[in-house]
Amino acid sequence: MSHTQQRRDKDASRPRLIWVLEKVGRVFLVLCFLLGTFSAASAQRGDGAYRRFDADATLGIEAGANVLDSGSFEAGAELRLRILNAGGPFLAGAFGSRGVSLAVGVELRPLWPALFLIDMSTGRERLDLFLQSLSVDLGVEFAPLAGASDEFAGAEVAAAFTWGVGIGVPLLTRSRREGSLAGLDLRFFVRRTRFDRAQLGVGDRALPSVWRVGVRLALDFDLGVGASAEPARWR
Repeated sequence: MSHTQQRRDKDASRPRLIWVLEKVGRVFLVLCFLLGTFSAASAQRGDGAYRRFDADATLGIEAGANVLDSGSFEAGAELRLRILNAGGPFLAGAFGSRGVSLAVGVELRPLWPALFLIDMSTGRERLDLFLQSLSVDLGVEFAPLAGASDEFAGAEVAAAFTWGVGIGVPLLTRSRREGSLAGLDLRFFVRRTRFDRAQLGVGDRALPSVWRVGVRLALDFDLGVGASAEPARWR
């Protein structure tokens, strides 16, 4: 397939990507509105920590779907280990028309505990957890590991720098948790990976970069010592 034909196919897929972005954006705005409504209705103000210091670390298990810049979809799953809920390593896998990919790196959540330490929490648990879930991912992606069927078919496995940003809408707050379950979020993210054509070994057949927009259902579990027996006070 010529480079010109690939460009035409990519341009033709743009409307589908835009449609997906619009739908995801609308769902995100509705959830933000509901989040603000629930937060405003809560009369009891919290201390800003919401039991996030109860455990040494938090294990996040996430599953969902991505849409690529080509307009195609892929399934995705992630494991995240956050120290004091502020940051830590992550492992992200995806499978679709571009085959199997695996990314490893570090997640940083700069607004937690910064806002708490400078006493700028709102006191509303859902709103604080939402704002402070803003995350930045930095890492390396390895692709395609297997199963590529589009322009990545026949490519050699390449390593590329990947970065992304995400935010989570809390569905189950930490104060209402039971046992080691720390929370349930609906997480939205955007991630970019830039590949080198020479490393892939397919010339002009491979795109130099991949954009992903994804949504994840994220379960968090507290690890290590904690105060799980402490009464829930920040509802």
